Amino acid sequence: MTLQVPAANLASVAVGQSAHVTVTGVPVMDGSVSQVALLPTTASGSSTSTYAVDVLVPAAPDAVGTGGKASVAIVTTKVDGVLTLSLIHISEPTRPY
Repeated sequence: MTLQVPAANLASVAVGQSAHVTVTGVPVMDGSVSQVALLPTTASGSSTSTYAVDVLVPAAPDAVGTGGKASVAIVTTKVDGVLTLSLIHISEPTRPY
């Protein structure tokens, strides 16, 4: 799939980065950035440039057709060795947050 990334965010996108693709009615799919355009695209009537970024989803199920809408989150930062807890596990029973 191809998405448009604003020029201001392009520096944080590179080939090989992980991506998570969400399509209604289908579990979140894992993919990766396979190509980043070298030249910008400017929509008519817009003063901001975007760049085409291709995301490859190798295990997309047949339920995902062409031409539909999807949300894509490109992983730009990854931290290893970090403990994460749900807020409910660290809230005080008398003072829920």
